[in-house]
Amino acid sequence: MEEKTNYQSLLLIDIENCPSKIEELIQDFQIYQKIVICYAQTGVKIPLDWLMILKDCVAKDQLELVKMCEVGNNSADFGITFLLGRYFDQFDHFVIYSNDKGFDVIIELVSRSENKHAERIGKQDTVAQTLAAREVEPKVININSEELLALPPFKQAEQATLAYLSRLLINGSWPSKVQGFYNSIRTRLRFMACDDVAQEKLAHQIIECLIKAEVISVNDQQMVYHKGKIKSWVDDNL
Repeated sequence: MEEKTNYQSLLLIDIENCPSKIEELIQDFQIYQKIVICYAQTGVKIPLDWLMILKDCVAKDQLELVKMCEVGNNSADFGITFLLGRYFDQFDHFVIYSNDKGFDVIIELVSRSENKHAERIGKQDTVAQTLAAREVEPKVININSEELLALPPFKQAEQATLAYLSRLLINGSWPSKVQGFYNSIRTRLRFMACDDVAQEKLAHQIIECLIKAEVISVNDQQMVYHKGKIKSWVDDNL
């Protein structure tokens, strides 16, 4: 596998579609090099204690707030797509946080590019799930939880990977190339209190573990996902 260090991750948030994402904003700065929030209108409120932190993040170009000039059903969506294009050459990994599956076309196009990976992550804020849906939904854990951070480093990595796989099962944004898969795992390890070298080592160990467990395989640098085995493996280990 060709290693790439110091790769850059960009998070684009559709805040009107997923307003509760704001609650995780401070934690997200530990994972992504830059966060962009695009909106046309929003009633999202932030804690007063965050004001100085966010002001500092804006000054350091870690946070960008983009308000669209016109309010419309797809106004923020067009803004997010435009901003992804603007930053395409600067970043390697793109995450769009939205429940809007219309972004999946953009995700697929970005992932076709060499050494680029994109995914959409969503969270239902207003739509209540039925009991049947909850029963079949894969288990998900919060990788930023205090319980997880209290675990030994490798156990943290293992649980972070399980959380990542569980979200892949829900969102369906599967990295097509092994380098994209590796970079995506690295992004999930950024919250851990260890340096880049240790994170690289853990990422490789995780991939080797997944291959050994026969939940993934690699064919000429292309990822092959055994989704039934992945779901069983996640359910058995969470």
